[in-house]
Amino acid sequence: SFLKTLEAETTFDVLKRMNASENQKLMALTSTSSSIDGRWRSASQPAGIKVIDGDSLKWGIGCMVAVIAWEGTDKFSVTFLGEKRRASLVKDKLQWEDGDIWSRDDSDARCEKPTI
Repeated sequence: SFLKTLEAETTFDVLKRMNASENQKLMALTSTSSSIDGRWRSASQPAGIKVIDGDSLKWGIGCMVAVIAWEGTDKFSVTFLGEKRRASLVKDKLQWEDGDIWSRDDSDARCEKPTI
């Protein structure tokens, strides 16, 4: 029956049928962006707010953007200016391999383009 077929179909099967990219498949199978979505503040640069939304990381005036590549459960990397940087979500904090730690920021900060 249709219900038995639907129950037997895995998330990977659905993504394959939808022609999802490898990064989208890995993201769906290993983590959920909702676990890291939101505003973040760096311990090393507390003045700047970073915003994670789905598979993008935005920061700074003019909104610099890097694409998030999932590397496992709650582990991801971003490449900026040719340099790959990795992070893991640990106890609701993002721990970067360079030692920086990001904490959630609940303020109403937004990533805005400068006005001329």
